[in-house]
Amino acid sequence: RRPHCLQTSLSMQRQGEPWFEDGNLVLVAEDHTGFRIHRGVLARQSEVFESMLSMPSPSSSSESSRNRDSQFGIPDGCQAVRMHDKSNELSTLLEAIYDGEYVRFYLSSKY
Repeated sequence: RRPHCLQTSLSMQRQGEPWFEDGNLVLVAEDHTGFRIHRGVLARQSEVFESMLSMPSPSSSSESSRNRDSQFGIPDGCQAVRMHDKSNELSTLLEAIYDGEYVRFYLSSKY
């Protein structure tokens, strides 16, 4: 599955974990759960995300775009990417990217 191109007007109904207040990208799962993360971290850990995030994104500089984004729950200054993943799967992937050592330890002790 591949993420949609970068968008700025996706509907986000709830915040998922992880959610970083200083994040600059929101991944939106199929159930409209958003995950606010850091573009650089994602690009550094995944060639797929690096390639996707290097593509130009639509401009969101107009006042109407900013108002529309905040109406749909996307924080100011963040781009949004619609993902075709369940929120629990996306959360697990992001936790593995951010907390890799902990996740490896947890999984090895669990199984």
